[in-house]
Formats: sequence, structure tokens, C-alpha cells
Amino acid sequence: MTSVLFWNINNFSEAKIEDPKNPFHAQHRCNHIAEEVFIRNTPHIFVVVEVHQRQVQGAEGSLVGGHGKSGVLRLLDELRDVTDNRYWSLVPPVKLGGGDLGTGVREAVAVFYDAQFLKFTGPFLWAQTPEVGFPCGMPIQAAYVGHNIAYNQFREYNHDGSQVLNTNNIDYPVNTIAAFNNNIRQVRHTVNGNPVDIPENQHAGQWYFLDENDFYLNFPNEDSRSPFLTRFKEVGGHERTINLYSIHTSPSSAKKAVRNLARIPAIANPTPAATVDVIVGDFNVDSFNPSKGYKSFRTYYDTLLNVANPFRMALNPLYNNAINNDRRPFCMTHLLGTNEARPYNANGVAADPQHNVYPRFGYMGSKGGDNFQDVVHTGSIDNVFYRHGANSYPPVPNNISVVNTVVGKPYNQSMPGAAVTVELRGGMTYESSLINGIPIPQGVNPELNNNRPRLKKFRKWDNYDRIYNTSDHLALYIEI
Repeated sequence: MTSVLFWNINNFSEAKIEDPKNPFHAQHRCNHIAEEVFIRNTPHIFVVVEVHQRQVQGAEGSLVGGHGKSGVLRLLDELRDVTDNRYWSLVPPVKLGGGDLGTGVREAVAVFYDAQFLKFTGPFLWAQTPEVGFPCGMPIQAAYVGHNIAYNQFREYNHDGSQVLNTNNIDYPVNTIAAFNNNIRQVRHTVNGNPVDIPENQHAGQWYFLDENDFYLNFPNEDSRSPFLTRFKEVGGHERTINLYSIHTSPSSAKKAVRNLARIPAIANPTPAATVDVIVGDFNVDSFNPSKGYKSFRTYYDTLLNVANPFRMALNPLYNNAINNDRRPFCMTHLLGTNEARPYNANGVAADPQHNVYPRFGYMGSKGGDNFQDVVHTGSIDNVFYRHGANSYPPVPNNISVVNTVVGKPYNQSMPGAAVTVELRGGMTYESSLINGIPIPQGVNPELNNNRPRLKKFRKWDNYDRIYNTSDHLALYIEI
């Protein structure tokens, strides 16, 4: 059994967790990530999307440098320290999307894994080939095998192969991908019928995809971010293959991007035996989608639920084949800003995004409406889709958990209606990180109880503000 923790950590870079200008807040954010989320139910794989690269030069597919690189390496050190496990490793992230500066869509994905339990197998290799002109991930094919190289001492590269001026070397140390007593593990592949051994630390994630006709597949535009596919082999036990697609769509084009996922041939076709396919992401398509409802859900997410070998949706809005709004608070993952968030329930007032029921209360939702100034219901945008091939031993239960450190998890403090089924209420344990927590299950309504000081306490740094300042998303945990 392999467990995955997924988190959109808002604009993640070195300054998020180590900032000489504001060391107090940076240390608190680092502690929240490592000690209040990660270590509570330590996974085997930890995916972080929104590694900040928006105003960074260089070709798509080339290595992340600058504060993004120093941030993920700093976080790798923190994960090794907090677990006392030096085999935590990082798939070196590459730039995804936004070839032109100023488009605002370029980011990266960081995939950390515990090499005691998993071996990184690609599906690409890290290579420098004459036709590309700069190091990047390329398929494990005869044309590229032999051009594979290590990840250290590279500068940033433009699309034409020229070096970006005035940049430092990008050095991902040899032990970024686990070195067991300084011995790098080999991974055996078959190329043109022949066995080929490639060092584990010369593999790469897949950053571009071809469609069913072998044309480049966009998500949905040329500058849009693609998924980042990383492949792992379990060490010992069932030794399953794990295909992990990690995605963060651009909000303005998210619906078309989600639909195009099903055009990746490996997703459109059945999962091979002894293999698990997993898609984790901030999809930026609200699964309840109140403006379009059932039709919109079927138009976009149904592309994954109706492929030849259907995926299962971990946080599913459907009950008896219809969207059920009782499930919404248990599927939400997006936090309101500190100035909008409230700890209120709906007692005595009409329910709205800031006055709602447990576990949502008044702190989960989004900014939308006119110029993104209104507080709206949308916020069910992070999710996990998964499916198992033959002989791949799915765990029962799989402990899908919204990692809620505001009110805690599992969501078992009140008894909702029958539509809120057990997989949404249960899962792993995450304690509230608030010093002045929200009373459970009834919440508190300062408007009716003349309790304004409680709202002020709720929004303080030691309470909600520290959590929101780390990220406007809650993490997701699942066992696959």
C-alpha cells in the first residue's frame, strides 16, 4: 500500500519556509507544513503544486532554478529532518507552461518520495540530446538512451538551447534522488527488445504528452501547464507500478484542461495489471458547480469517469447519481482569506459562504463574482482520481482525507444526513492547529451572541491566519 499527500501550497518558494526578512512567520509556515500536516500521517509520496516560477526565464521542460529550486531543496531537508529519514527524495521539478514572461501560468510541481518504499522509474530519462539543445526529460527510447546525464551543474536554458544570461548554476545534488550508501540504484528497462539499466537519479518526470494521433496535446493552450507524470515501483510487498499524474490547471481554461486529460492515451486506455493510475490536482473546476450543476459535472469530470477503465473520484459530489449539496462541506478544500473567514455556523441566519454548517462554517469558499470581490460557494476544486489494474490490490478503506487543521479530521463531530457517506466523514486524524478553536459541532455566531472578540481571536496569526498564510488550500491524503 502506498499513500499520497497532495497540496497546493500557495506560491511555494524558499521565502515560504525560510525568509531572513521575516524569519518568525517563515518558521511558523515551515512548522505547519512539516509538523502539523506532513508528519501527522506521513505519506510515501508528497506532491506540492504551485512551485513559483511565473516570472522566470528559460524553456519549458528545463530545470527549475532560483528561489523555486532552493525552496524545494530546503523542504526536502525539512522532510528528512522531521522524519529522521535520509531516504526522502525529490524528483527535480521542471518548468511547466507559460513560455512567455508575464503570462502568469508558469509553475512547477515538486514530487517527494520515500525511497525506502519506492523506486523512481521515470517514465522519462534526464538527457541532453543534439536536437533539443538543453537538458530535459525525454522518452526512454533508443534515440535518447545514451544521452542520459545527472542533474547537477546546469544553467537555465532558453528554447533555442542558449543559456539564460546572468543565472547561477542549477545544482540538484546527487543525493536529491536517494543514494543508498552512495550507491545509486539501477532501473531496468527494455528498449527495442534489449535490457537497458539506467541509474535512478537519471530518470525524469514526463512534462509533455501526445494525443491519440501522436500530436502534442495542450491543456488546453500552448502556454497552459501540462500534468507532470512521475512513475514509481514499490519496493517489496506487491511491487506495483504507480503512475502519478499531478496537475494544477489555469483557472481561466481549467474546464477544457480537465477534459483533455482523458485524451492522454494511457488515461483513455485500461490500466495494466499490477499498476495503479492516480491523478491528483487542483483542477480549478468546482465539482458542485452551482451555476451549471449536473450537466457541467458530466461535461468535464465525467471524461475521467467514463474512459475505458473508469477512474474513481475520491471527493465525489454525487449521491444516488445526482449532485447532493449536503456533501459540499465535506468535499471543500479552498479557504477564504483571513479578512473574509469566519467561525460561524448557520444557526438563526440564512446559510451563506460565511454562515454555514460543520465542518465548513464560515471559513471555506472562494472569491468570485464582480472582479473576484464577492465571497461565493465554490471551493471543491482539489481532488484525487484513481483506478487499479488487475492484481493491484486496492486498499479498503483508502482513507481519503481532507487534511483540515482548522477544525480537525476525521469529520465525525456531527451526524449529517444519509447523503454524507462514510468515506467523506472518516479517514485519518489531523488535530486542529488553532489555539482558540471553533466549538464543535455547533460553531459560534458572534452576531447573535455578541461575541465579536471571538472573531478577532479566530483571525489572529496563532489561529487561522497562520494556516491561511501557508496556503489557501487544504491538503488531501489517500492510500492507494
